[in-house]
Amino acid sequence: MEMLIGGTWQSAASGRTEEVTSPFDGTVTGTVPVADAADVRAALDRAEAGAVTWRRTPAHERMRILLRAAELADERAEQTAQVISAEAGKTITEARGEASRSGDLIRLAAFEGTQLYGDALPLDANRGTGLDKIGFTVHQPSGIGKEGPRSAVAEMTDTKTVILHGRPW
Repeated sequence: MEMLIGGTWQSAASGRTEEVTSPFDGTVTGTVPVADAADVRAALDRAEAGAVTWRRTPAHERMRILLRAAELADERAEQTAQVISAEAGKTITEARGEASRSGDLIRLAAFEGTQLYGDALPLDANRGTGLDKIGFTVHQPSGIGKEGPRSAVAEMTDTKTVILHGRPW
């Protein structure tokens, strides 16, 4: 397995890898690259650049892209469930339930991203602005999600999709 950074699958800069073992029975389920600070910096730089493009993408186009991502999540739910079960040691039933939610959560993010209307705020409460002045706020995608670790693959992907799409939760 490789890391996806800036649309390119690649090994860790250091070349280091690590085996992933099942907590259920200790079997090796795969091998993953071990990212170092340079890999993380490269990923963050490319994500920030991508966030600029995403921010400039009209809401209806972001929705179309996310709806396609939801279709793909649905199509790959069984494969995702198998990975979750193997890597997290969850029962396949529990993993299937988790994986099956991915498409719905991405569809919710797609819909919510089209609902980002601004607010009109009276500014006469601020000294020096005068009467009959209003301010207008606009919600925009917030950029890359910088969260702590999550418990499973599907949850991490869905949460960051929602954050990237710009819903201020």
